[in-house]
Amino acid sequence: MALIQCIECGTEYSDIANACPKCACPTSAQVPNSSQSIIQKKSLYSRHCPKCNGQNIEYTFIEMEHRSKGYAEKRKKSIVTRTGNKAGRTGMIMLTGGLWALTPKKSKYNEKQKGKTTISNQKMAICQDCGNSWKVK
Repeated sequence: MALIQCIECGTEYSDIANACPKCACPTSAQVPNSSQSIIQKKSLYSRHCPKCNGQNIEYTFIEMEHRSKGYAEKRKKSIVTRTGNKAGRTGMIMLTGGLWALTPKKSKYNEKQKGKTTISNQKMAICQDCGNSWKVK
């Protein structure tokens, strides 16, 4: 017989007992066996389903709120850039015999967009036995 410490409340008790005497957490969750499934290991974080009292619980995060804020800013390009674009366009029109004039001109403005998005998540528990779901803090 050995003393084990409960993972939920910290109480020490015998490993022969079926559950913790203080919080009723099952001993099978305290002492890992090779036959335990991954689902049982996930259920260590919650005691029981409030509807069916089952211990087969899965946790997920659900996106609850999504806020975005941002703006666009137009700035005039520098005189050097605008002159270079105009000279380059004129040169290409001369080289291509006027065909380059059919392409659209570059804009005199730079547009920059800045923004921030905020997402808040809610942790939810879902009982795999009955399908009940509830919020977890």
